[in-house]
Amino acid sequence: MGKILKQDEKYVPVDPDPGFNADHNSKVIEDSIKKYEEMQNKKRKESTDKISERTSAIAKFLTSEKSDIKEYFGRTEMARLRGETIREQIMKKKLGISGDITPYLHEASTKKV
Repeated sequence: MGKILKQDEKYVPVDPDPGFNADHNSKVIEDSIKKYEEMQNKKRKESTDKISERTSAIAKFLTSEKSDIKEYFGRTEMARLRGETIREQIMKKKLGISGDITPYLHEASTKKV
């Protein structure tokens, strides 16, 4: 019993649980790690794609013939962006924060209620 302290040996069962399979247990752990890494890579790619999309849209606007941003992006997109700005202002007041609230928004969106 390598990693178990002598004083804790009385709490360790001598026989494993019925149906326990160390190989299966190892496989489940490996699969969980693999799924987690795939999910992290997917999220990283989505984030990069969003940033790329935004910078591309801004670059296209700056090089376009249209001088009015509302004309370029359209009413719907401008309304969505304005809604995000208003939501951020409300969140700042509610949380009593000044500056960037992006970390707080991420925390709030992942928090279970």
